[in-house]
Amino acid sequence: MLALRPDVALTAPVFIDQAPEASAGRAPTVWMKVSRALNLRAKYEPVTEVDGTWDVDFAIGACQLFRRSAYDAVDGLDERYFYGPEDVDFCLRLREAGFGIVQVRAARCEHPPRRRNKKLLTRRGLQHGVAVTRHLWRHRSFRRRVPASS
Repeated sequence: MLALRPDVALTAPVFIDQAPEASAGRAPTVWMKVSRALNLRAKYEPVTEVDGTWDVDFAIGACQLFRRSAYDAVDGLDERYFYGPEDVDFCLRLREAGFGIVQVRAARCEHPPRRRNKKLLTRRGLQHGVAVTRHLWRHRSFRRRVPASS
C-alpha cells in the first residue's frame, strides 16, 4: 500500500477475528473514551471502506507499517506517554502534518483483544487515565479527517 500511495504514511491491518473498527477508525472523542472505560462500547466509529482499504484517523500501535520519513517529520512517538495513547497521538500528529493513514482488509494480523486498563482504580489504570486525559487535551482541537460510515 505504501508503494501504491505516496500520500499514505502509515498502514494497519485488520486483526483476525475482530471487526476493523476494534483497532482503527475516526479520532476518539472524550465521550467515546469514557464509554470505553465504562465498558459501554468496544469499538471505535467505523469509516467507509473502498476497495478493501479505508482512510482512518488512527490505528492502534500493535501492528503498524509506516514511512521512516513521516515518523521523523513528526518526531516519532512521544515517550512522555505511559502505556496507552502514544500510538493514537502519533497517528493524529501524522494526520495533522497532512499524511494519510489507511487500514487494509487484506493485511491480517493475530492480536487477541485485550483491555489491560479496564480496572480504572488500579495504579496502572490510573496512570493510563492520566495519559488518556493528556492525549485528549493535546488533541482537543483535532478535526476529524475521515467521515463516519453511512
